[in-house]
Amino acid sequence: MSHASAPPNQVAAGVEARQPETRMQAILLTVGYGLSAMLLSSAVASPAAVLAAGIGTVAGVWLYRWHVGQSLRNVVPASIGMALIVVGLVGPALLGRWWLVPSLIGIPATLIAIQGMTLAMLAIGVVLLVRSISRSSRAFSMLDPVVMIAAICLRFAAHRNYHWGNPRFLADWAGIQGYELPTLFALLGLAALTTGLIANMRRTTGRHAATSVLTLLALFVLLLWIGGRFLRNPTPEFIEPPGGLRAIGSSDGGGEANESGDSGAEGGGGSRAAGGASSGGSGSQGGGASSASRGSSVDDDPLPSASSQQKTPQPIALVLLEEDIQPYEKIWYFRQTSVSLFNGKRLVVAADDRFDTDIPSSFSNEEVFIGGIPLPEDMHRIVPTVVNLVAEQPRPFGLPSMISFAPLPNPDPQYFRQSYRATSCVLIDPVVDEEVFDLYANLFYCAPGDSDWDDPVWAHYTKAPDDPRYKALADEIVEKQTTADLEDDLENSPMIKALSIQRWLEKNTTYSEDPKFEDPHNNPAEQFLFGARHGYCVHIAHASVYLMRSLGIPARIGTGYMVPTERSGKSSAILIQSTDAHAWAEIYLEAAGWVIIDAMPEKIDESTQVPPEPDKTVSQFLADKARKKDQRKKQVQEAVQPPRGFPLRMVHLPWALLAAIVLLYAAKAWILLSPRFAADQELIRVTQRATILQLAETGVQREYGETQTEFAARVTSIYPEFAKLTEFHLRQRYGHGSRLARQTCLEVQRRTKRRIRQVSGLPRWIIGRLDPRFWTLLR
Repeated sequence: MSHASAPPNQVAAGVEARQPETRMQAILLTVGYGLSAMLLSSAVASPAAVLAAGIGTVAGVWLYRWHVGQSLRNVVPASIGMALIVVGLVGPALLGRWWLVPSLIGIPATLIAIQGMTLAMLAIGVVLLVRSISRSSRAFSMLDPVVMIAAICLRFAAHRNYHWGNPRFLADWAGIQGYELPTLFALLGLAALTTGLIANMRRTTGRHAATSVLTLLALFVLLLWIGGRFLRNPTPEFIEPPGGLRAIGSSDGGGEANESGDSGAEGGGGSRAAGGASSGGSGSQGGGASSASRGSSVDDDPLPSASSQQKTPQPIALVLLEEDIQPYEKIWYFRQTSVSLFNGKRLVVAADDRFDTDIPSSFSNEEVFIGGIPLPEDMHRIVPTVVNLVAEQPRPFGLPSMISFAPLPNPDPQYFRQSYRATSCVLIDPVVDEEVFDLYANLFYCAPGDSDWDDPVWAHYTKAPDDPRYKALADEIVEKQTTADLEDDLENSPMIKALSIQRWLEKNTTYSEDPKFEDPHNNPAEQFLFGARHGYCVHIAHASVYLMRSLGIPARIGTGYMVPTERSGKSSAILIQSTDAHAWAEIYLEAAGWVIIDAMPEKIDESTQVPPEPDKTVSQFLADKARKKDQRKKQVQEAVQPPRGFPLRMVHLPWALLAAIVLLYAAKAWILLSPRFAADQELIRVTQRATILQLAETGVQREYGETQTEFAARVTSIYPEFAKLTEFHLRQRYGHGSRLARQTCLEVQRRTKRRIRQVSGLPRWIIGRLDPRFWTLLR
């Protein structure tokens, strides 16, 4: 069948399916594949091998283009690609084992050659295989950009899990320039996607045009969602510290516990400890704040196993100290809740608001005063801190003892959930007449409890199990640990007794994340203390409280987070991670308040996995965000430099894409409407150009190598007006005819436009008009 008699759908088909991509498309593929391969291989290969990977992708793209021109079956390059992948994985390594090669060029050069040959063969093979599959069917036409994006994602996978300082080569540059890495990653992915889409555009058909429009719209909607929702806040929705109050146990409304009691042979908390957050309770008591009931406590669940807790550190909060201070324990404790009620079987959260009034039960939109300052002036210091939560928390936490907290504006909602200022009354070494005294030496003389407590409060904080073994062991520990030359007024010092118990537990227990208790239904704290003494912070804290209460010392369990001071060094920023969750014992001393007694075993068994140290770049990154350093730096730069041409912020990316699409439609509209405004000498040329675009919108295009005269002859049976317009255009262009009258030219265009709409049909014409492309349609 001749072209002249071909029906419109065959005319729209244009080029055969095996038509090679244009030279510009091949160049785009070369750049996209080359950069992706070099970027991916740069993580593991030498510079020479990285260059070899880039050269391999160039060879693969142009080899496939040559193959298409030879009209070979598509299975041929696919088979060659798979063979090269297999040879690349095996061949160079076998060659390196041959003694002659290292002896000729040396071992270092041999290793580089093996690496380069492997990457080059893999690059050629992968490109040939992917191109063969993507060109075999339109269903796989997106495979090229998918492979490019996958290479970019693999290269930057080190950035996951809050390792914001990786990869170094890009993170350092972005930090200096003030760019956001997630924005750069998204732009790289978008560039790869755009490259792949443009490189795979084929001759326009009705279905392809519709697919192009729908793809662009879907991509735009997806980027709007990503920029507006996902990348706006990459933090986890909620991270509850391992264990939480459930790890400690609770009662139903502060009364009797379920019969399961302190069950669970696995008994547990966090990887280092348990503690942290409660899922129930409300209200608090403090100056200026109304007293409210705490409500029922959480369900009485068995203690979870430490081995079941999350091992990958996740940022919880970034704390900024507003005072230059170092804790006397050389450890930062951030108390979030407490467990003080012994219900006959276990320690649970007290539901009565008469107890633990120093613990805030929930967040507030206004400043909340929790309580007065419990310490004398020479033993305390008021320390304000700013807590920026990275993960959501059910209640605020802060340094002991918190006296107030107030909400603050979020410094950067992209990285922080909320911020608040927590003011605490922190124990320090006493200073009298500019002379520093040891804090413990002063605490030795403090009496237990508070003189204002009534009998129910005393009973609450001193109630312990009826098992006489606790009292006997506590007396034995105090007798062995204390020296005979103590002063008479220190023999009954609660602080000395508590420190004796702490020291005994540190020397005689073993930290284990997988304690093996014989009876899963018996009290794990009892089995820990009077058994093998293998356990972790939850068991140690329970044992400490029971022993100290058996001696009449008011005690409770505090839960929250524990951060060693050496982690932050001299910095005022403290990064709290999920693996820092901890539980510890506390005793109440007259004029001192709640004092932390945290026994840390000297021995650790083999089952314990020490969590990795946090990436310091994460702490510095969050600290800069919390202090808005990048904003101040940007303001300074803008004061001395002209503003950047493109603001690399993800929130602006969807609007930039919208602007680009609007510009494309504007350029296309100008091409279609320009005949109405063109000068007489340009009228024929712009009219011909507008008509060619209208035909291309419906799938009728010039083939590669086809002249304008041949194209007009091919479609003259369907669009005779276009053939006449082409004849006028060529005559004027080469000086063989007079200038066509404006009205005549515009009338020919209008008739051609009506004929195009009649032949293609209204739906196909609308789809073509919605297609924003024009640079690939005009030939």
